[in-house]
Amino acid sequence: MKSDSSMVSVLLAAKPQLARAQSDKDKDFYENKCAALDRQVDALVYELYALTAADCLAVLELAVNWEAEKLYGVEGLGPFDEF
Repeated sequence: MKSDSSMVSVLLAAKPQLARAQSDKDKDFYENKCAALDRQVDALVYELYALTAADCLAVLELAVNWEAEKLYGVEGLGPFDEF
């Protein structure tokens, strides 16, 4: 696995490349690259804070709820709304 700072640098470089992608093939490539790098960064953060599997699931649920609220104005999708 790459070093933490190297992985973040690659992710930061990939985001503008995704925005500039013209073909569907390039868009798919950069979307997959960004998603894979996001997962690797998430794993490093979980490891850094010594999160349990249950903690990781809670974080993921919060992220999904937040994204749904941000994109669609949908509230109250899970048990973590009080946070």
